[in-house]
Amino acid sequence: MVTRIRDDERGVAMVVAVMVVFVVMLLATVVFSQAVHNSTASGYDRKRLQSVDAAEAGLNYFFNYLEQTPPASLAARCGTVTAGICVSNPLAVPQPISVDVEPGTAAFTITPTWYDAAGNLFNGAISNASYPRAVRVVSEGTTNGTTPRKMETYLSIAPLFSGFAGAVVTNMSLNLVNSFTISGNNINDGDIYVTTGNASITSGNQVIRGNLYVSQGSLNVSAQVHIYGTAWARDSVTINQPQALIDQAAISSTSSLTVSSGNVNGVGTYCTTVSGTSNIHGGTVAQCQGPPTTPSFPHLTYNDAVAPNADPAWRANCGSSGTLDCYYLKQFNDCTTARTYVEGTGANDFAGGAGVPSGYSGVVVRILSTCTYSPSNNKTVSVGKDLAIITNGSLNFSQQSTWNGTGGTHKMFLIRPWPADSNLGFCPSYGNITVGNNTNFNSTLNVGLYTPCTATMSNQNAFYGQVVGGTVVIGNNWSMNYKPIVIPGALVTGFTEDVAYIREVA
Repeated sequence: MVTRIRDDERGVAMVVAVMVVFVVMLLATVVFSQAVHNSTASGYDRKRLQSVDAAEAGLNYFFNYLEQTPPASLAARCGTVTAGICVSNPLAVPQPISVDVEPGTAAFTITPTWYDAAGNLFNGAISNASYPRAVRVVSEGTTNGTTPRKMETYLSIAPLFSGFAGAVVTNMSLNLVNSFTISGNNINDGDIYVTTGNASITSGNQVIRGNLYVSQGSLNVSAQVHIYGTAWARDSVTINQPQALIDQAAISSTSSLTVSSGNVNGVGTYCTTVSGTSNIHGGTVAQCQGPPTTPSFPHLTYNDAVAPNADPAWRANCGSSGTLDCYYLKQFNDCTTARTYVEGTGANDFAGGAGVPSGYSGVVVRILSTCTYSPSNNKTVSVGKDLAIITNGSLNFSQQSTWNGTGGTHKMFLIRPWPADSNLGFCPSYGNITVGNNTNFNSTLNVGLYTPCTATMSNQNAFYGQVVGGTVVIGNNWSMNYKPIVIPGALVTGFTEDVAYIREVA
């Protein structure tokens, strides 16, 4: 019987089957665990990627926010700034901000730290006259409230003024036929804006350390020119000169791009056709789009109805700390008496700024006649306080003269206002401003030049400031250094940005 029991194999198959099932179950458990782990890890990686994308979206949001937000709006939400951080809200907009993603929900939170022009933490109230000049931005992105990733950037920022964005703004066609140099204020921001008509560069040797924007016309380059930024026109863009060089993009919004000779280091963008692709080193893109964004030509007026006080825009800050942009008014019925005041050194004259009463940042020399104001030949004038010459006639600086800012940096305005009735019939009989024949402005005198008629600039050793003219004629051997000027009544509408770096931080 014992032998029969020993030899009986009934039930062994079940034991083996149970063992096999157990092994299979172990393998299935391992496979399932690995699959779940891979899925979890993949989901975690996806959320980390979404978070860094959200953080980058935050930086892009801030770039746009800064370009579109004037100091007054920033101040309304930011309040005062302590240790570079807004007191009421880090960004001065609702946070966090959601980003549409699938699956899940991503968001970003932005924290900027503001700095002044010297690189120190910005402190105090933000206003049209006092605003930061740099900002460090940290954008933290999250997905479903987890997996935080941070991106950081540092920006140098410069103000954009309503209608006064750029080194040169012209309301009509621009024809550049002589040699000149335009240098930027913040690296390569010496931009030229053509708000109406075409732009042509047909002769000479030009250096433009900025961008050239033609909002309502075409661009033709057939001379030696070096544009450090982008050349962008609504209509056709034609470049046909072996020594023409555009460092960044060449763009035609609605028409053709032709680079017969010369070089475009960036991307060439066109709407209809493109030719000369071997000279476009960044490749080409077919893309029809809107014209370049350019400021509307500003209608800068002056209100004489409030005499004996100056136009309120020129007295907006009277009584405030530092008397910033608070101008004393001197009215004249002829140009000769006005010139005597500006160049004179007596107790009742400008006297280099000494004749401006205490409590004023400068003086408005208001000429009510349609005469032509001309400085004396070979005259040197010290400008120790801000000086604005605002005339109903013309300004002709065709005699050699030297204007030196003293005791710090000051502003000088040469203005023919836009007429209150918008009747431009006085052009070209009068209303033009001409600066040439070795008229010199030193580096501590920033000049804001405005006329709805023709501004002619030529034959100067140096010019620091901005030129805004209905028509701008750039003559031979003109050297311009772009300095943004706050003309009273022209408000900051946003800021341009120069990116030092973008990186991920812990």
